[in-house]
Amino acid sequence: MLNTHVRDNMNAVIGVVSTITTTGTQTALALPAGRGHLVIFCNNATLLTIQGITAGYDGQELTLYSIGAGQVDLAHQNGSATAANRLINIATSGITPLAAGSGSAKYVYDTTTARWRLATHEQGAWVVPTFAAGHFTGNGA
Repeated sequence: MLNTHVRDNMNAVIGVVSTITTTGTQTALALPAGRGHLVIFCNNATLLTIQGITAGYDGQELTLYSIGAGQVDLAHQNGSATAANRLINIATSGITPLAAGSGSAKYVYDTTTARWRLATHEQGAWVVPTFAAGHFTGNGA
């Protein structure tokens, strides 16, 4: 049996993978139990909007993969989430989307700002706007 120190160091490298089917708005998405680089596969059938993720430890990595039929939206610094659960995205206005079944995002937890910082983002397939007709205007060119 491994001693606790060795086992903890192995977990820090190996990490934990989980799959969720959560939909709707989440202000404190739960992390998989464990340490190290965590992976969450989002197998949501409809839209999942993540406004916050449970706080991690300094330098902890979390990768989200969209594998379901629903899009995953990541909200920048959303006030509905507890400060330590908020996301700092590259795009600071609007959401950062993960297309249904193909997008991914990697976050790193920063205890100095007490936030998850977006490190990499792959939107995946094109995200089709769902706005009603007539909401767009051209410049005449």
